[in-house]
Amino acid sequence: MAVSLYELVDSRRVTVDRNGGGMTARLLATGSTSEAEVYQAAVLDTTVSYFGTLFRSAIRVSPRGGGPYWDVEIDYSPIPPGEAIQNPGLDGGDGPAQPLAPDPSTPIGPGFAFSTGGGTTKIYQAIETRSITRSLPAIAAGRQLKDHHGAVNVTDDGAEGVDIVSRQGEWSLDVRRNNVTLFYFSQLFYATGCVNDAPFYGFAAGEVLYLGAEGRFTVNDLWQITHKFSVTPNEVNKVIARDENGAAQITVPVKKGWDYVWVQYFDSFVGGVKRLLPEAAYVQQVYPTVSFASLEIGA
Repeated sequence: MAVSLYELVDSRRVTVDRNGGGMTARLLATGSTSEAEVYQAAVLDTTVSYFGTLFRSAIRVSPRGGGPYWDVEIDYSPIPPGEAIQNPGLDGGDGPAQPLAPDPSTPIGPGFAFSTGGGTTKIYQAIETRSITRSLPAIAAGRQLKDHHGAVNVTDDGAEGVDIVSRQGEWSLDVRRNNVTLFYFSQLFYATGCVNDAPFYGFAAGEVLYLGAEGRFTVNDLWQITHKFSVTPNEVNKVIARDENGAAQITVPVKKGWDYVWVQYFDSFVGGVKRLLPEAAYVQQVYPTVSFASLEIGA
C-alpha cells in the first residue's frame, strides 16, 4: 500500500533551551495498516534527515484508531559539540556527516578530556654536561678525565641512558552512536597502536598515537564510545650529541613524534684513556601508520 503523509497545523514547534533545543514535526499518515510501512515512509521515503542544523533524532509512530490512520512525530535535535552520531537505525544510512575537528581558536566542547602529565622517553645523550667532578683519589693517582661528550650512564659495555619525562599529552573523545557493527569494531581494533598518516584534530601526521576505544551500551544513550589518544611532537633538526664546547656533533634532520631514537657509540683512546663517543644516531619507525578516517569521528 502507498503511504501518504500530511503535515499537521501544529507541526514544527521549536524549543530553545540551554541544551540547544530542537523541533518536532507532526504528521498524519494514511494508506496502510502496517506500522512498518508507515515507518519506512516516515524514515526513508519522505521526511528529511536534517532540518537546518538539526538532525533527525527520534521517530514515534502510533495508531490513531479505526482504519489506516497513524500519528507520526519526528524529533530534530542539534548535534552535540564533539560528537559524531551515526543513525543507521533511523536514517537507513550513515547518519549525519562526521564532525570537523575543533578550530584551534575556539573553546573545546563537551566530550573531550585531556591530560598533559607527560610520558617517559629513554635518552642516551644529555642536552648539556653541566659539570664533571673527579674524586680526590683519582686526582692523586693522576688519572686522566674521561669526557664522553654527553653520553648518559656510561659503563664498560656502553651507554645505558636514562628515562625522562617527555612532552606527551593524552586526550580522549566521547562519541555517541546508535549502532556498532562488527566491521566498525574491527576498524577500531586494527587502528589501535597506530599513528596518524595525515593531519588529525590539529596535529601533524606522525604525532598522534591511537590508544584504543572503550564502548558501552545503555538504553537511553545507546552506544557511548570513548576514543583515547596520545600525542608527542615531531621534531626537525634535532641535536642528539654535542662536543665539549657545545657544538652539534649529530643532528637528526627529522624525527616523527613516535619514532624511536637510539645512539651507537665507539671507543676512542686519547693518551691511552678509553672514552665512549657517539658515532651515529638511528631514527626508526616503531609504530605502523593508518588513516584515522576509519574511526569516523572527523579529522
